[in-house]
Amino acid sequence: MIQVDVYNSKGQKKGKISLNPEVFGREINRDLLHQVIIAYAANKRLIQADTKTRGQVRGGGRKPWRQKGTGRARAGSNRSPIWQGGGVVFGPTSDRNYKKKIPQAMKSQAVTIALSTKVSKNHLLVLDRLTIDKPKTKELNNILDNLPFERSALLVLPKIDEKILRAGKNISYLKILPVSDINAYNLLKFNYLIATKESVQGLEDRLVKKTKIKNKNSKKQNLNSKINQVDKNDSEK
Repeated sequence: MIQVDVYNSKGQKKGKISLNPEVFGREINRDLLHQVIIAYAANKRLIQADTKTRGQVRGGGRKPWRQKGTGRARAGSNRSPIWQGGGVVFGPTSDRNYKKKIPQAMKSQAVTIALSTKVSKNHLLVLDRLTIDKPKTKELNNILDNLPFERSALLVLPKIDEKILRAGKNISYLKILPVSDINAYNLLKFNYLIATKESVQGLEDRLVKKTKIKNKNSKKQNLNSKINQVDKNDSEK
């Protein structure tokens, strides 16, 4: 069983919490994690560069000069790629598609691997609870200053709390997300993970439930294949 310390809002240790090894104790699969992160980054990519071909550039309908007798090279359009202001050959266009599909099973495994990475590095901080009276940055900052972490942090809440969300908008090193929006990309983007006990329970319920459904479906498929094999053997006899 994996156990980590639980802190209060003053940064004092108030006991320990047991973590589910299926979620927080997975073996690190760097290849799977890399594949999922690359897909997330590709899906977030914005296509900005867009060039025009000679058929899209305005003008070029009239032949610049007659074909023969001028002493100059032949030219059919002033929008040719070799002319200044003409079209671009093989340039980047907005038709490009960098989207990558990720199976849901891979997404879930990547989240558990990312969470396990945080635990192995002692970069998971669990709070007994997190409440503030007013949506003030100062109040949330005072709580964060009492916690033993450096650089950036991802704060996971069981659900969106408008007071905490407004209080954390002006904290540059902090990002606040609910349990439902957590993915491997967000987990690895920040150095530390800060979660309440309720958030930890929400992560375990979300990820263990998917694992059980997957195992149940695989067992059902195995049972059906065995039944089909028995029926086939009986028919052959």
